[in-house]
Order: sequence, then C-alpha cells, then structure tokens
Amino acid sequence: MSTGNEYGSRPYLPGPKCSQCTNGAQCTSKRLCPSTCSVTSPPFTRKTTSTSLPTTTPVAATTEKLISQHPTAEECRDQRSSCTQWAKTGNCLGAGRKFMAQYCSSSCGFCNVTTTNAQKSSHFQQKDICVDLLSKQRCEKLRSLGNCRNPRKISAMMSDCKLTCGFCNFMPRCSDVYTTEECALMKGRGHCENVRLLRAMNERCARTCDRCSQRRRV
Repeated sequence: MSTGNEYGSRPYLPGPKCSQCTNGAQCTSKRLCPSTCSVTSPPFTRKTTSTSLPTTTPVAATTEKLISQHPTAEECRDQRSSCTQWAKTGNCLGAGRKFMAQYCSSSCGFCNVTTTNAQKSSHFQQKDICVDLLSKQRCEKLRSLGNCRNPRKISAMMSDCKLTCGFCNFMPRCSDVYTTEECALMKGRGHCENVRLLRAMNERCARTCDRCSQRRRV
C-alpha cells in the first residue's frame, strides 16, 4: 500500500514531505510541492540519471564550479520562459542544478562575473565617474533650461546630470571648465567669495578664483 497524502485515496497515511509531488518535483523552501497550475516542471524532474552530481559534493563548491564553467556576464541569460519559477521552487541547487546552470543561469545567479583589472578600470571610468543619475530625458530638459551654466544649479547638475552637461573631465588638473571670459565675469560679480557659490566656483572656475594651490571644500 502506498503512503503519502493523496486526495481521494484511502487510507490517508502520512509519508515523507513532498513524496507525492507531480513528476517527482522537489520541495519548495516551505516544504511544499511546487505549484503546477501554470508552469511546467523542469525536464530533469521527470527521470534523473546517473549523471547527477554526487550528493557528497558541498553545495558551495558545486556552485562555484558551475559559475566558472557557465556563461560570462555578457552571455548570461535564461533560455527557458519558466526559469524564474523553477528557481523560486529550489531547483537551482537541487538534483537538476546542471540543467539550471545551463538553461537558467541568470535566474540562478550562475554567471561568471569575473573581470580583469583593465575591465574594472574601464567600467569605473565609463560608468562610476561619468554618468547621469537622472534619466536622459530629464537631464536634457534641465540642460535646455540653462541649469548646466546656472551658478546656483551647477553643483546639483554636477551630481545629477554630469554626462549631459559635459562635466566628465571637470578636474584633470587645476583649470577653468567655463571659458575664461565666463569665469572672469562671475568673479567680477563676487561669485568666487559668495558662500553659497563656493562649491560651484571651486569646481568650474578654480584657476580664475585662485583655488589651485588649496581648494576649499564646502
């Protein structure tokens, strides 16, 4: 007589958790059978073979091996529409982890994200140093309003729309980012010594405002 809770069959004898899951699917994190209402079961749950990894292999070591063998960050993507659901039901580290690493690498986090120092340097230069924090459309709008040249707005634009305003190489050496005439005009209006404009002037007209030897931090 078989065991396990199966609706409509008697007697109702308790069996191991998930012993009657469809197609031999594994328990979820809540020790329940995964939902089969709208998502098909992964192919590996139908009939496993001897090709599965030994149960004695540490999960961490297995995961590292899968990550090193499978897609790089550029190639990492899911190849099955149900990958997200399969990952949620614990299949990434189950008996089918080889299948999941090959076909659902993104959902399982099995991507090789190792980069060289040169790649990291390029990434930082292009993304971390010079990037708009606001959307391109928003930054373009602010630039069209003259905010990139407005002394009262420069500090905010340096942070929020650095790329759009052309502030990427604003301080390779002590120099004026604005033209000499613009900086001279603002200095003549007292902007270099205006407490509210110190940060902006230090960044945009450092040479004209005589801030090269010792820049003030506001």
